[in-house]
Amino acid sequence: VELLEMCEAVPDLDAIGGTIPGAAEKRKQRSAQFWAAPPRHPRHARRGLFAAVRLMMPFYDLRRYGISTVSLATWAAEAVGMGTEPAKHFGKGWMLDPKVRQHATGDLALVLQALWEERVDSSRAAAATARGQGRAGITVRDVNAVLDVVGGIVAPPAGSSRRATLVALLGRASGAEVKWLVRVLQRDVRIGARPKQARSKVL
Repeated sequence: VELLEMCEAVPDLDAIGGTIPGAAEKRKQRSAQFWAAPPRHPRHARRGLFAAVRLMMPFYDLRRYGISTVSLATWAAEAVGMGTEPAKHFGKGWMLDPKVRQHATGDLALVLQALWEERVDSSRAAAATARGQGRAGITVRDVNAVLDVVGGIVAPPAGSSRRATLVALLGRASGAEVKWLVRVLQRDVRIGARPKQARSKVL
């Protein structure tokens, strides 16, 4: 499963608030739409179903990452190409970034998404067009492999560290993917589902 596909489905589920009439049924329908596509190879019939579900409900994932908001902002700034000192400054002062006022939330995930769209997405798209190639997407498998390293479950590659492993993944991501990755790391994804409901939403 491409991470970007999940990035498109999760906001839809999150947007169906509990106060909306028939919210539970609407979430179930949108979830079923995601898991059933494409018809010939429905996602719930593929290997790695558990890997996808654990990303959609990170609050119930047993992995713990131990990354402060300051560290996460700093590492993300490094991934977007800031130097060491500017990245540290951004990590400590991201709440003062103009993009925070733009979104009026102080939400790190939204600030980083705006930063990526400004500094990464447009230039990457132009480069891909010039080469006549599309962007190689990040998969759910890629994300889980990195989160296992960040969570200390798996040792990082030789000569690397959990910080470098995460920075490398963020460096490959688009703005939409960065927003979602930050939400997963902060265990802040809400799709109106609990583990005991997962089976009915998938099947």
